[in-house]
Amino acid sequence: MPPPAIHLETWRALFGLHPWHFWQWAGEAMPMNGACGVTVEEGWQAGDAAGRAEIRRALASAEARLAALLGVTLAPDAVSATLPMPTLRYGQTPRLFLPVSPVLALGAPIYTQIGTASVVYSDRDGDDLNDIWTSQLTTTETNPLHLFCVVSANDRREAWLDLATDTLPATVSIVGGVATFRGRAWTMARPLKYAAANGAPLDPSDTTNFLSIIAIYQRTFSATPILAGSSCGCSACGGAITGTVQSAATGLVCLSSCACWGDQVAITYTAGLDWSLSSGWQTALARLTAAELGAPVCACEDVNRELYRWQKDMALTGKSDEQYGAISAGDLSNPLGTRRGAIAAYRYLLTAQSLGGVRA
Repeated sequence: MPPPAIHLETWRALFGLHPWHFWQWAGEAMPMNGACGVTVEEGWQAGDAAGRAEIRRALASAEARLAALLGVTLAPDAVSATLPMPTLRYGQTPRLFLPVSPVLALGAPIYTQIGTASVVYSDRDGDDLNDIWTSQLTTTETNPLHLFCVVSANDRREAWLDLATDTLPATVSIVGGVATFRGRAWTMARPLKYAAANGAPLDPSDTTNFLSIIAIYQRTFSATPILAGSSCGCSACGGAITGTVQSAATGLVCLSSCACWGDQVAITYTAGLDWSLSSGWQTALARLTAAELGAPVCACEDVNRELYRWQKDMALTGKSDEQYGAISAGDLSNPLGTRRGAIAAYRYLLTAQSLGGVRA
């Protein structure tokens, strides 16, 4: 699974949840307020409230549903397609429109660990609590979008890497061959510490609760050739041809010339927005996630009131699940559902499509 279109930390910030308490921190240096509790990793640790794992699943579901309606992938991912070869006139360059866009590159994405880096924490606001982390690694990569950081193998809860769970929210810059990663300290708890059955909070004054080493990954793309159909057997291409992306937004690809062509083309490519969702789309996705979640989060009452606002089914009254409320015919037939968050997301989708694009 690729890294998500927006990180769980972005979702938290959009709903205004307490940063330290949402990531399960509490103690003398960060006391809890009244009845507010910490958000746990798994819902079962809190009884009747959703945890971060449930929010991640709802976020993935919301992302997939929006992507299906948009005809694009929000986060970069591999797409494989077999398409009919277009009818060509003599001398024409064969062109194809790929079914999912925008197209980032031909070939599937490959995620490779290129090293580990130590984490340095600092107190930027002078409250005696470290709130910023920084890591650096020497690299030959020049595009910051091709680098990201994850929880190192020794600190993961599972033996395998799950990019949806283990990717750390960070900004990346590259200057003079050195990549610098920066993020907020509250997102850096060691995941193994979340495993306690009672969902006990982590003390932010205990440095052993924080990640000290992170793994750095680089994204490249496979050199998988575009394969022509079996009826193409000329010696010039051997059935494997190349292509170039002419229009990333529309998915237009130009193929290399060949003496004879088959009747179809098999192609694997990477499509997605490269984590460049506009603030409006981030909000729409966050609200749809709340609708998909359909449960309170272990947090303060005012936060759950805001969540419930987007979880409310507008097709039903508050008195009975069998009584229909006042809702327009358009909203009632909303393909995303009739919860307020789903309606808001779909309305934004229609507006954004009329204005063109989902990027900032």
